[in-house]
Amino acid sequence: NIAANAKWAQNGVTVAGGHGYGDAINQLNFPLGLFVDDDQTVVIADFRNHRIMQWKNGDTTNGQVVACDNGAGSGLNQLNYPTDVLIGKETDSLIICDRDNRRVVRWSRRSGTTQGEILLDNIYCWSLAMDEQRCLYVSNTEKHEVRRYKLGEKNCTLVAGGNGCWDGLHQLNWPTYLFVDRQQNVYVSDQSNHRVMKWVEGAKEGIVVAGGHGSGYGLSELFDPQGLLVDTLGTVYVADEVNCRVIRWTQEAKQGTVIVGGNGPGAGANQFHFPYGLSFDRHGNLYVADAKLLFFETPLGLRHNGPNGHNGHNGHNGHNGHNEHNEYNGHNGHNGHNEHNEYNGHNGHNGCLFDFAGKVFEFPKGNTACAIQKAAAAGIAPNTRKDTLICHRKRQLLI
Repeated sequence: NIAANAKWAQNGVTVAGGHGYGDAINQLNFPLGLFVDDDQTVVIADFRNHRIMQWKNGDTTNGQVVACDNGAGSGLNQLNYPTDVLIGKETDSLIICDRDNRRVVRWSRRSGTTQGEILLDNIYCWSLAMDEQRCLYVSNTEKHEVRRYKLGEKNCTLVAGGNGCWDGLHQLNWPTYLFVDRQQNVYVSDQSNHRVMKWVEGAKEGIVVAGGHGSGYGLSELFDPQGLLVDTLGTVYVADEVNCRVIRWTQEAKQGTVIVGGNGPGAGANQFHFPYGLSFDRHGNLYVADAKLLFFETPLGLRHNGPNGHNGHNGHNGHNGHNEHNEYNGHNGHNGHNEHNEYNGHNGHNGCLFDFAGKVFEFPKGNTACAIQKAAAAGIAPNTRKDTLICHRKRQLLI
C-alpha cells in the first residue's frame, strides 16, 4: 500500500551496473523490464546483452547472469533481445519475453540450469504481467494487443486492443508495459498514443487513465510512456520516457504529478536518460530502469537512493562504442531511427552522437518532488514507431 501523499527522495543511488555499457557482470547494456523480489533482489532484462541479470540487495559490485550466458541466438540456451522478465514464484522460475525469437520462455532459478523451455511461440512480445490466478498477460507490439494465457495452455483471451493500430478507445498503438490489478483490470502503456489505458475485464473499449492529449511536456501529457505500476488506490505510476520523469496520476485526475526526475535528460542523481521499466519493492522504494545514455561521458547503472543522501555514482567515461545492429545516420536530427538504436546526427550542432547504457534508480520515500524543467528543443522528428529524435540546442545532443 502506497499513501496517496507519499513522496520519494529525489536523488537516486546506483544499485546495479554503473560501469558503462558492456557485457561484464558489473555492466548492463540497455536494461528494459525489471522485477524486484521480496528480498529486494533485482532481476533485469539486459536487452542488448541478450541475457537476464540478477543483482542481490546490497551487492552493487557485480551481478549474476541467471538466464543465457551464450550470446544472441535461437537455441533454448539463448535469448535474442529480451524485453521483460518476471519471477514465477510457485515454480521459482523466470518468465522472459524473448522478443526477437518471438517467444515467451521459462528458466528455472535453480543452480545448474542451462536452458529454458518455451511457453508461447510466434508472438512478438514486449511485456509480461501475472495475476493472482497465475494467468499470464502478454503485450504484442506487432498486433497492437494484449492477451491472457493460462500457464500450460495454448488457448488465450484478448483483453485489450486487437482492433488495428490507431487511437480509438478500442485500439492500441504499440502497447509496451502492462500492469494487472486484483480485479483483473489491465493497464497498458499505449506508447505511440502517448497515454495509459485501463481495460476492465470483458470490456470492448479502454478508458484513458493518464495522458491522451498527444505527445508533450505538460503535466497533462505523456511522451512515449513505458514502465507502469498501479497501487491499491488505483493510482497510476508511469515512466514518461522522453520527458525523463516518473509521473503519478490519481484516479479521475486531469493531470499528473512528477514524483522523480523531470529535470531534463542528464547524468545527475535526480535525472534520467529516458526511463523504461518500473518496480516497487515491499517497502515502497521505487526502482527505475533508465536505458539510454545521452552524453559522451559517465554511463550510469542501477541506482538506489540512501536515506542520508548518499548518491553512490559510478561513472565511466568516453564510451563511443559502435554496434552493427544499432547505428543510424540522420541529417537535421530527423532521419533514421529504429527501436534498437544508436544515432549519429548532425545539424550544425557539432555532429552529436549518443549511445545507450543502463541504469536503474531506486527512490525511497523522503523529500518533495522537484519542479519540472522542460527541455529546450529545436525540433521534434515524426514519432513513427518508437523513438523520437529531438535536436537539443543547449546540450548539443540528440534525444
